[in-house]
Amino acid sequence: MKSQSVTSPVSEEIIEAQQEAADNSGNQEVPDPEQEWILDLNANDITEIISSPLITNVQATAIIRHREVFGRFLTVEELQVTDQFDTEQLRKIKPFVKCGQAIVDEKFKLNELLAAARHEVLFRARRVLQDKEGFSNDGVFPFYRGDPNHINFRYRMQAGRYFSAGIVMEKDAGENLLSRNNGGRMDYFSWHVYVKPERLVETIVVGDYQVQFGQGLVAWKGLSLGKSSEVQQFFRRGAGIRPYSSSGESGFNRGLAFTLLKHNWKFDGWTSFQKRDASLFPADSVFSNFYVSTIQESGLHRTADEMSDKAVLDQFIAGGHLQWQNDRFRNEFTFQYQHFSFPLWPGDDPYELYDPAGRKFFNAGWSARYVLPNATVYSEIASDGQGDPALISGLLFMPDQRWTISLHYRNYDRAYQCIGCDALREGSKVQNESGFLTGILWQISTRVKLQGYLDYFSFPWLRFTSSSPINGKEWLGQFTYAPNRSTEIYVRYKQEEKPSDQSELFKKIPVPVLKNNVRVNVQWMNGKNWEFQARCEWVGSRQRKAARRGNVLSGGTV
Repeated sequence: MKSQSVTSPVSEEIIEAQQEAADNSGNQEVPDPEQEWILDLNANDITEIISSPLITNVQATAIIRHREVFGRFLTVEELQVTDQFDTEQLRKIKPFVKCGQAIVDEKFKLNELLAAARHEVLFRARRVLQDKEGFSNDGVFPFYRGDPNHINFRYRMQAGRYFSAGIVMEKDAGENLLSRNNGGRMDYFSWHVYVKPERLVETIVVGDYQVQFGQGLVAWKGLSLGKSSEVQQFFRRGAGIRPYSSSGESGFNRGLAFTLLKHNWKFDGWTSFQKRDASLFPADSVFSNFYVSTIQESGLHRTADEMSDKAVLDQFIAGGHLQWQNDRFRNEFTFQYQHFSFPLWPGDDPYELYDPAGRKFFNAGWSARYVLPNATVYSEIASDGQGDPALISGLLFMPDQRWTISLHYRNYDRAYQCIGCDALREGSKVQNESGFLTGILWQISTRVKLQGYLDYFSFPWLRFTSSSPINGKEWLGQFTYAPNRSTEIYVRYKQEEKPSDQSELFKKIPVPVLKNNVRVNVQWMNGKNWEFQARCEWVGSRQRKAARRGNVLSGGTV
């Protein structure tokens, strides 16, 4: 558990979206948003600014134009000079924005870059003081091989936009500090070298990296927001290829990636080889062949069982991305091939009929976006190796500075198979889902704002929690009042209706489950150094035609 701290509404959306994704996938490890969402206003790579989900396209353009006229940003507060940021918006994004010190780098000279590089070293240790099961061999719980200390070490050297190199090592609680099986290192070890000469070869990455293209139907690894009150975030702006320097033990590639650039054309290529944690079971009586029942994402290696699953599955990835772009239009084609050393076994339950199976997987997709003066139209259509389709199409419309309207349609075939993609969705996978999502933000006045979304979705095939196809809906409304620059009050109401199985007369039938959430949040600042927050939240769940009901009321002050 992280210690409580004051967070802005935008940071709350990031953390909540990650937690909801973790709950859907069964993975309880939530990445630290500070490691991947920091926006550098002085980043010379304009892609970093345009692709940031913290700001809109109009705000990104305002930042770039301000730098062209006045030079690099000296403080984050300088954003208020533009006409796209007010005090309230600045306070929301400030925890994830910085003003990096750019170096003079008109030409790529490696020796000068290394001499001007900035070095960052982070060492963090954490330990839960209370006793936990697993750290003593009592014969009941699995015995952890290591001590209860959590240790993280990170070193990074960065020279402007042209060079970056670093290593990350981490030991989770219960793991051995320095193990011979890891070559004397901590349990998790990551490294990267990133070079950006900006010639025909624009970028080269060796080591760990992430790829993000299109709307996430083919190749997308890394953090991404789902449904939230920030409706402009429904539209994805992929960051392309970027180095990976987080302590999260999944969600990245390991190998070589590069970008070739010629005028308006760009080609990205990548290849990766990793040994993944997996649960295997024999396919025959002589134990000569195995199937993969589960690919482990937690990165925990504390017990003998967890150690036996470590690095037993080889995964090879190769992909490419071709792009043509001018000032308003971007046209992209992305493909990715994956091969596993053992075939994936989806299971024999009916709802698992269309889950990924086999060793080889191929996905390809075409995406495009067109930027109008006050709107962005985007779409992506993809297919797997068997021809099963997936589609995303949307419109982000801003008629004036007070209104933002988002329309988003998705349709993922029940048999669509894609490992390593992450498009906007309601379920746990980009598969077996269709839905129409609309969001609105209305800045009624400088002090009052109304925002929210409505999502109608359906699952045309069975799911783990439903024995037949189901439909559902979810909506959220938030009213925000800021009486002055140092105080903000918002009231949020969220409701979700999604059927779930209920046993009745020796059979299971889906029965609608209604979930309600009400939140009242007050946040105010006293001077520049003190910030306070108080919140009261009520959560209720009720299953129709059943006696199941639950209510939770919580409150607190930070």
